Amino acid sequence: MNEQRRHDRAVARAARLNPRQREVLIAVAAGSVQRGILYGDFEPYRLAGRSVGWHVRMLRLRMLVALPPLSPPQLTRLGEATVQALTEEGMITSTVTRLGPLSRA
Repeated sequence: MNEQRRHDRAVARAARLNPRQREVLIAVAAGSVQRGILYGDFEPYRLAGRSVGWHVRMLRLRMLVALPPLSPPQLTRLGEATVQALTEEGMITSTVTRLGPLSRA
């Protein structure tokens, strides 16, 4: 029962994310979000040339992403469970599911 409850909470968390936050969360899982040191401290996170610092911070407030100093953002356990729930519920496209298992850096 506890495992089912965790899954239900992860699905609920995933449903509360807007599409842009969902996209950034998947990109963090894939390792596509980079920290641009040359951009300074205000908006250092980039995804395909676009600034996603605000969305990364919002994911941090939801405790889905950890922000280690001078390195790209990483998924927390809640973030991993949310990405897994997104995959299982079919809320993400098939191109993301081809990423394979999530790895912790």
